Amino acid sequence: MILIEFIVGQILSIFILLTVFVISPFVVIRFGKLKILDVGCGTGANTIFFSENGCNAYGCDISKEALLEAGIRAKKLNSSVNFTECSFDNLDYNDSEFDAVFCEGVLYSGSERAFNDGIHEMYRVLRKNGIYLPSGPDQSLENVEKVIDVIQEISM
Repeated sequence: MILIEFIVGQILSIFILLTVFVISPFVVIRFGKLKILDVGCGTGANTIFFSENGCNAYGCDISKEALLEAGIRAKKLNSSVNFTECSFDNLDYNDSEFDAVFCEGVLYSGSERAFNDGIHEMYRVLRKNGIYLPSGPDQSLENVEKVIDVIQEISM
């Protein structure tokens, strides 16, 4: 079972890399800069990475301290990133605002209700046919199945 969980995690990581470096350049060519939201961005490492690779990057986190550090990091690197303080289960963005939503591990830091609300919120701010990129340290098959179950519920 551990091997299967490892393989699922690796497949998701490869999917994220393919999305950022293979799919998103086509989106940029056709529609302009990819507008991406990094949910639970912490100190902004991924958000800054997306910005430096041609995306119009936004990051949000519930921690004021982490966002302060993220702003300092972005400024030092001359990276144009927009940071907002908000919770993953109550995103302070408009409906259908982003081409892609990236979330690394934050879904598993709250209750079952927050998990479900968080996925619903990420889909709310995601444009139709947008790209949802869940990732994180706990890519167990059980957690991947939970995400899929909520996504299927939203799609019905």
